[in-house]
Amino acid sequence: MEEIKKIKAIEIKHGESCGIEALVPRELPFTIYLNEEKLVALLATPKELKELAVGYLYSEGILKELADLKEVLVDEEKRTISITTTKKIHLDKIIDRRFITSGSGKGSSFFSVSDIKDIKKSDSKKTVSSSDVSLLMEAMYEKSELHKKAGGVHASAISDGKKIVTISEDIGRNNTIDKVLGYCFLKGIKADDKILLSTGRTSSEMLLKAASTGIPIVVSRTAATDLAIQAARELEITLVSYIRADAMRVYANEWRIT
Repeated sequence: MEEIKKIKAIEIKHGESCGIEALVPRELPFTIYLNEEKLVALLATPKELKELAVGYLYSEGILKELADLKEVLVDEEKRTISITTTKKIHLDKIIDRRFITSGSGKGSSFFSVSDIKDIKKSDSKKTVSSSDVSLLMEAMYEKSELHKKAGGVHASAISDGKKIVTISEDIGRNNTIDKVLGYCFLKGIKADDKILLSTGRTSSEMLLKAASTGIPIVVSRTAATDLAIQAARELEITLVSYIRADAMRVYANEWRIT
C-alpha cells in the first residue's frame, strides 16, 4: 500500500499562482485485533503495519518475548491487523486502564504515569558522547525518505550509539516508536542497550513505552513534557531534548552523556 498520495493544489509564489500535483503522506485507520478481540484503532501511515501492531503490544507491556507471538495477519483491504498469541491475555483488565494519548496518531495507551511503579528502573551502564548524539540525529533525518518526499511525518530510530539500527516514519509520533520497537521485537534485538531517537516531543506515554522495553536513553529533536521528565528521573532513564549541532538539553541522568 502506497504511503504517499498525489493531490492537486494551488501553489502561490511571489504573488503568482499555478496548479501543481503535491505529494502528501497518507493517513488511514487501522484496527488491531488481539486473539480475535478488537484492541485499538490507530490512524497511521500504511507502511510497516506488522511492526506497528507488534510494537504497540510490546511497548504497552502486552507482549513480553517473541515466544508469546503466534501469528500476525495484515489485511490491507479491510485495514485490520490481527495478532494471535500463544498465551491467553485478559483484555478486560487491560482495556480498563486505557487512556487517550497526546500522540498525533490519535491512539490510546494502556500506560499512565501511575504505572511507573510497575516498570523496572533502568540499570543500564550504556553511555554515548554528546557529539555522537548530534550525529545520530542528523543521520536519522538523512534516512527519513518519506519526510524528504512529502513532509508532514515524524520519525523515530533505534541506535546502538554509533549507527542507526532501524528507522520508521509515520504521521503519528507514537506510531513511529511502536514501529521501531516492533522491528526490534521481531528481529530479537535487545533494547536495553539501545538509544531511542525521535523527531517529535517526548510525552509521558512515549517515555513509558521506551521504559517498558528497557531502553536507557531517549533523545528528542524538540521538547519534553514535565511528566516525561518526571518519569525519566524516577525510572533512571536519560532524557535528552532540543538536539542541535552544538547544543542539547539533558533533563535526567546526565551521566550517560559523556
